[in-house]
Amino acid sequence: MTLRPLADTLLDVVNALRPPQDTGLVITEAEVELPLELWAVAQGHKLVIVGSAPHSRFKSGVLPPVHLTRLRLELLENEVPGS
Repeated sequence: MTLRPLADTLLDVVNALRPPQDTGLVITEAEVELPLELWAVAQGHKLVIVGSAPHSRFKSGVLPPVHLTRLRLELLENEVPGS
């Protein structure tokens, strides 16, 4: 399993919610619940938080008891869609 910074994992989740371009659709809010495994990893003299979906979920199809991460996204009125 490749360890990636938690921010990159969460950005992948957000990007997966984007509607296809040229559809005219805009998502104004979304709420996602997903399991995450988190680790604190030393990289040189820095402490980095990494995270990903539990590996066992994809191998066996069975999700062991875990806490779910809740991510709520909301479009701000001042923001430009697609930015």
